[in-house]
Amino acid sequence: MIQNILELKSPFQLTLKVDQTQEMATSSSIVRYDKDAIVFREGHVADKFCFLYSGTLSVEKNAPMGKRLAVAQLFSGDYFGERALV
Repeated sequence: MIQNILELKSPFQLTLKVDQTQEMATSSSIVRYDKDAIVFREGHVADKFCFLYSGTLSVEKNAPMGKRLAVAQLFSGDYFGERALV
């Protein structure tokens, strides 16, 4: 687990010192989501900071008529939920 997180090379992680990265890795957990699962809802306060270890994630916004509008695609090594760190 720790080694998996240490192997990620995201821009965020590159700003951390080695001991900070290790601390983040030891306090992390791996969560698997089913296809089409909702990880965060638009407008909700982020309560977790996440690295996408594998797979892809679609970032969508609410659109008129109950539709969803894809605004970004995240890939392995990307991160999201930065507001949870504030």
